[in-house]
Amino acid sequence: MFGWIIDTSVIRYPTALTITEIRKQLGISSTGATNLKRRFQIFCSEQQDKYKALIHRDLVKLTDVQLPELGADVRALNAEHHIPSTDTMAVFSASQRVSKGRHRYKAGSKGYGLTSSIYMNPNLGGRQIGSLINTLAIPGRGLILDAIPNQEAGTIGPLLRKYIPRGTPIYSDEALKWYQRENPNHRMVNHSKKSKSRRYRYAKDRWSIAGVNIQSSEGTHSVLKATLRTYRYIQPRHMPLYLNEFAFLRNLKVYGYQSLFHQHWSSIHKGVGTVGKKHQYSYPIENTPCHSPIGREFFQFHGVPQSILSITPGNRIMRPPRP
Repeated sequence: MFGWIIDTSVIRYPTALTITEIRKQLGISSTGATNLKRRFQIFCSEQQDKYKALIHRDLVKLTDVQLPELGADVRALNAEHHIPSTDTMAVFSASQRVSKGRHRYKAGSKGYGLTSSIYMNPNLGGRQIGSLINTLAIPGRGLILDAIPNQEAGTIGPLLRKYIPRGTPIYSDEALKWYQRENPNHRMVNHSKKSKSRRYRYAKDRWSIAGVNIQSSEGTHSVLKATLRTYRYIQPRHMPLYLNEFAFLRNLKVYGYQSLFHQHWSSIHKGVGTVGKKHQYSYPIENTPCHSPIGREFFQFHGVPQSILSITPGNRIMRPPRP
């Protein structure tokens, strides 16, 4: 059953596989379908660090790319390199009627803005009912999604420092003006830029100016919103599971499960020990992509030899003897 969920989710991506559909297709109870869905989401969460390592490898290759001075055309660089972008969006936010007609994009400390749109009005309890999602997307490559409580520099800053190597070129909107001081290779686009003509409210280049744009993140948001809409509503405490599921399926399409599996062997040290005249190499089970029964079932489903996934009494994964 778990193998069917993985295979169906990969084929149907970005269309979501809901608990109701799992129950109807497999003819099981709602509790059983919920447990299978959660099991798959936990497995997706287990693989995030490994895919993030692959994404970090792609970003390291961009550290030698220097963007021209502010205002210069970067379209030639965009055609040659996959420049990442980052953005934030709110889902399942509180309506303005719930918030008594508040205006968005005002001072967050006064109860307005994108961050406050995911919280109820303080007079109504102030609980969080929506989710704020930070996106780091590489055009045609990997994707990282994080559920965050607000848009403050103290929240987004550690994520950018963790994922993005120092000096990597990156695009964002003007919500990250503070990041320009940390990374001079950072360029921004002004989505609120006003038109010089009185006939129009906004300028034509408010989405892309001289090649600087965040369309990879915006496009991801469009697809992600359509996927999350299938579930009608997701509680904020469960949102990381759904984001990890979406990011896993996207990264699986880009990197493939084979690169995920072989990435382990190229990044760990050789163990010691012999059995008879044949050398055996052991690896800590917690450092492998198949360290859980869920992970082992996934790789067995996709044809990874059982000998590679065998568990020894010493809680180690044993690689077959080398010739």
